[in-house]
Amino acid sequence: MWMCSGIFKISNQDTITTMGLSPNNQERGSLAVTGGTGCYQNANGTIYITSQGETSESFLLEYQASNADEACSIQDLVGEGLSEANVGGKTIGDYETVGSKDLWAGNILTDSSGAQIGLSYGDCTLLPGVAAFMCIGEWALDSGDIVTYAGYSPNSMNPGHIAVTGGTGCYAGASGTLLLKAANEEYSSYDWNYQPKPEAETCFSLVDTLGGHLIYESSSGSIVIGDYETPGSMDIWFNNSMYTGSHDGAL
Repeated sequence: MWMCSGIFKISNQDTITTMGLSPNNQERGSLAVTGGTGCYQNANGTIYITSQGETSESFLLEYQASNADEACSIQDLVGEGLSEANVGGKTIGDYETVGSKDLWAGNILTDSSGAQIGLSYGDCTLLPGVAAFMCIGEWALDSGDIVTYAGYSPNSMNPGHIAVTGGTGCYAGASGTLLLKAANEEYSSYDWNYQPKPEAETCFSLVDTLGGHLIYESSSGSIVIGDYETPGSMDIWFNNSMYTGSHDGAL
């Protein structure tokens, strides 16, 4: 099984972002449309992908639009909390070397009653300063739908705040905030909980935060693993400072 994240470049400016699971064979995989730019802002839905030929020289893509009348709730899915048993985890590197990977496939997801609801797949990369991981992942639910997420998780027992980025089927266009925390020091299981959105008056819109400004980001926290010519090289950063155009303060 492959966990895929990708971008379809539709024009010189517009893109569509996707994330999902694709079997390592000619069976059909599911990609969640997680957004886009320009005309495709807030895009969602499901793209089914099927490899054509034994050497995967081409792929068949089929799009299925979401149905707002059949939308499912992330809060209802998580309920009183989910538990993830780390049965499919593998570490490449260690927890002290920047760029080390924590990968998992087929971790078992159960609800608060102990009933299995699906499997978890994901990839975390250790960031410079080794204080945190950048993680992407997805839940393959027993219903056949997937939920995708991305976020920042501390390299410790402290909880990480994870954004739901989308999903397929009734979770197409899903959003929300999840709290992820190791259940024990052996990292043999994890706890997931839903965090409701703060009251509207305590939040700022992206327009309020970024609109009308040129935003500068320093690269002081960046590390390159490999080079800028070899496929698979990584440019990793953590705690880069962001400033408005006047450099009069960090965002």
